[in-house]
Parts: sequence; C-alpha cells; structure tokens
Amino acid sequence: DIKATYELMYNWLKPGGWCSHVIDYGAHEFSDNWFEHLYINKYFWKFLMHGRIYPINRYPHSYHIYLSKSVGFEIMHEIKQFAKKADINKISSGIKDLFTEEDLFIKSSHIILRKPRR
Repeated sequence: DIKATYELMYNWLKPGGWCSHVIDYGAHEFSDNWFEHLYINKYFWKFLMHGRIYPINRYPHSYHIYLSKSVGFEIMHEIKQFAKKADINKISSGIKDLFTEEDLFIKSSHIILRKPRR
C-alpha cells in the first residue's frame, strides 16, 4: 500500500523534515527490458507476486509524485533516468490509466521530499 507508506513517512517526520527515495521501476529478474513486467495482466501478476515479501513496483513515477503531494509532501528535487519507451498498448489494463507519456520512458528516479514547516 504505497499511499499508506507515504502517509506513515509524512507522520514520522517533524515539520521541515526531509526524505529521499530511489525508486526502480524496472522488471528486475522478469525481463531483459525494464518495462516488460508492466505487460503482465493483473491476475497472472498476482500469482507471480504471491508470497513475495517485497513485490515489484508497477506504479509509474507520476503516481509516486501524485501520492507524495496528496499526503502533504513538497517535491524538492527529482532526478529521472530515462530508457527505452514502454508500449502503452501492452500495459496491463489494471495500471495503464496511471501512466503519462513521460512515465513510459522513466526506468528509475530519485525523489527528495520535504514535510512543510507549517
């Protein structure tokens, strides 16, 4: 539950506190191409992830940014690593609508967030 995780991090930090995240959007051992795990339908993906302590992230960069902002974080800095483009037409229907055009190129990112001082 990525949203709950961002909420926890936000609550842990003091006002003005910072956090840093390096996010790998890649397929890891599933494919030679960073994006091909996104093509697996949600039912087979659930089967593949069954029993894994840390399932592989299939949410795009823009969704992480959206969730970060939605819990109250300020985006202080982003570094994106771009790679070969994923095919939006092959992405699983359960996650396809979350992707922007830019997300189709983002293999990894480093996001630095700050809890406002308020």
